[in-house]
Amino acid sequence: MPESLPALCLIAMPGRRRRTIEIGQEAERRGFTGLYVPSPTGGMSTCEALAWNTEKVTFGTAIAPIYQRTMVDFAQSAAMMHEVSGGRFRMGIGIAHGPSYVRMGVTPGKPLADTRAFIEKFRAETGFGPLPPIIVAALRKKMVALAGELAEGVVFANVVLSHMGQSLAALPAAKRNDPGFFIGNMIPTCISDDVDAARATNRRTLTNYASLPNYRNYWREAGYVEEMDGIEKAIAEGRHPVGSVLPNEFELAEHFSVSRSTVRAAMRELQASGLVSRKRNAGTRVEARSPQRGAGGFTQALGSIEAVQQFGVETERHVQRVADIVTDDQLADALGCQPGRRWLCISSLRMIPGDATRTPICWTDVYIDAAFASEVRQRMNGHRDIFGTLVEQISGRRFSEIRQDINAVGVPVDKAEALKADPGAHALAIRRQYLFSSNEMAEVSLSIHPADRYSYTTRLTRQDARPA
Repeated sequence: MPESLPALCLIAMPGRRRRTIEIGQEAERRGFTGLYVPSPTGGMSTCEALAWNTEKVTFGTAIAPIYQRTMVDFAQSAAMMHEVSGGRFRMGIGIAHGPSYVRMGVTPGKPLADTRAFIEKFRAETGFGPLPPIIVAALRKKMVALAGELAEGVVFANVVLSHMGQSLAALPAAKRNDPGFFIGNMIPTCISDDVDAARATNRRTLTNYASLPNYRNYWREAGYVEEMDGIEKAIAEGRHPVGSVLPNEFELAEHFSVSRSTVRAAMRELQASGLVSRKRNAGTRVEARSPQRGAGGFTQALGSIEAVQQFGVETERHVQRVADIVTDDQLADALGCQPGRRWLCISSLRMIPGDATRTPICWTDVYIDAAFASEVRQRMNGHRDIFGTLVEQISGRRFSEIRQDINAVGVPVDKAEALKADPGAHALAIRRQYLFSSNEMAEVSLSIHPADRYSYTTRLTRQDARPA
């Protein structure tokens, strides 16, 4: 008896969407067992097209991030596809990962609690007709167990074959042996006559996944502790060394859940800064670890983003408190965000190394998007630079803009003693908002500098300098 064909993953990239649906139709004719669509470029929309353009193949999302739409919108769309397709649609859901939270502008809660709440609320939407079976994305055992408790399937990605038995042991025996309970593992596969080229392609793909903390945590659980230690060391030292070739635009767009046009814009910024070079058919090569002098870039009040980052190298940070914060109206206005947004707040004093008086330069409250909070808490004690560079390491993205506002204020009463300053004494209040190239704000710092300890110098030049 011939072995059955696997399910396929389909991604409908811009400009190839109609062709992707045609590939799905061909896969159905050839007898592939299913078609599953990830979230980049609109997984739910691709599934709706498959509902209308296929006849018998099972299809579904793998996955739809639970924070991406409202519950009513999810239920309406899912019920529609389930009915039109004759019950062939599967609703694959998951929590996604840190970079996508910033892109969607959401602040997640606890993965297990959020997933449980989503399933319960989704099934409570009974006004739109029958709803499809739910498949839960999982890596570690607790989420596998939740899938076994509440869902009709579980889907993994890049999991280790030798560890699969332990992962599936978290399912109830009845679910493990139920042919109607879906169990899948998404495996990146490259088909090529050139074996070395195929390996290089898969290596780049897995390198992207290795930058995500949730995958590293899973691979640790699976026994690859030494390898994950090495990867995290490489990330801390700079993930792409000078001379290496970056992943292609498609891979970067998929990894960061952004469009290829966003990737191109980011690459233009890097190229203008002298950090990379680009050649047709040769890829994007890393040329430097810091911007070249005189290269175009983002000129802020301190001259460059790198100049702001240098402040962390030249001073000492003494953390005073760490807390999870939800913004009220007043704090939201101070940060420049919406009320109700979740942040990790780290309050610190900055001092000059070797200063015998131990007089603080400033008090700084750093607010970091809650999507990165867990990883920042784990790594902050060993991180000397400003926290913005740590967020860059965790997210795998670079801040492309810092917006800075400076105001004259009095030293706040609640910070005067720590700053060794008189309440109400002259000071500068500096707010810096850190943004990725897609205009997503992932960090804000609010600093109070007593006037006698801080001076600010800037140099202005004409962008188009011509002889007088």
